[in-house]
Amino acid sequence: TMLMNRIRSHVGVGAASGRPNKPSSQAFGSGRRGAAKKVGRAVQRERAQLACRAIEDSSPSDGEVVPVTFQAAGDDELYGGCKAIVFGATGKTGEEIVKSLLKVAVPSSVFARDVKKANDMFKSDIETEGVSVYEGDLTRYEDVTKAIESSACNVVFIASGSRPAMDPLGPFAVDYNGTCNIVAAAKKQGSVKHIVLVTSIGVDDILFPLNLFWGVLFWKKRAEEVLQRSGIKYTIVRPGGLKDEGAAGAIQMDKADAFGLPPRKTPGSILRSQVADVCVEALVQSGASNKTVEIIAEENSPVVPLAEQFEKI
Repeated sequence: TMLMNRIRSHVGVGAASGRPNKPSSQAFGSGRRGAAKKVGRAVQRERAQLACRAIEDSSPSDGEVVPVTFQAAGDDELYGGCKAIVFGATGKTGEEIVKSLLKVAVPSSVFARDVKKANDMFKSDIETEGVSVYEGDLTRYEDVTKAIESSACNVVFIASGSRPAMDPLGPFAVDYNGTCNIVAAAKKQGSVKHIVLVTSIGVDDILFPLNLFWGVLFWKKRAEEVLQRSGIKYTIVRPGGLKDEGAAGAIQMDKADAFGLPPRKTPGSILRSQVADVCVEALVQSGASNKTVEIIAEENSPVVPLAEQFEKI
């Protein structure tokens, strides 16, 4: 009998009745609560793991570069409120102007006939929203007007230029008529407060050698006159020979027609990046208002602040 009771107790059968033992309600309830806690803890662990994976996926790896959104200059800063558009931005000088503008936190639009080239050149700045690209042909007034109005710019840089050796009509179509289109579109828009035009030393001299290329300097001079008569504040910058690299001498600024053929001073050269710095500086210097300046760079000359040089012209 004792042996049978032990066997029944082991398999869960009542020793006396022979029926399976029934768990008490207290034991059954605690079992359900324990199971629920285990399920809850499992759900919490799974949610935590998913959250960690999400953070890991959104976090940059050691090799990734996260672009920082462009921050325009504040109203209390020197270039605060400036919003630029650059014509000729895919050229070497225009590209340097865009770079100089971004350095001083001026958001910039670029006008380009070749949008793919512009997108490739300014890819990182487009991603950070510092640069916008507008497609168009400088010789088409409607394209220029659309870009100036859509960009909501209030300052304009003109660094466009033809290749007269390849296109005899280029000096008229681009250097002159293109500038006419920009000036007319800026007047129509009504918010443009300053136009900076890059031309060249020698535009006052019809005999200057560059005019052998289908009168390119002649047409640049006519473009200057259109801007001067526009009623919009302007600065015309005439650089000497343009260099992409080399020693950066001290910028030397002089009045119009100071450099050229004798008896004028001998034209020198200057880095494109220095030309860009002068153009951008003109926006914030009262001495640059409605002036035409000629610039070169000399290695052995003293450095004079641009503000001071603008004032002396």
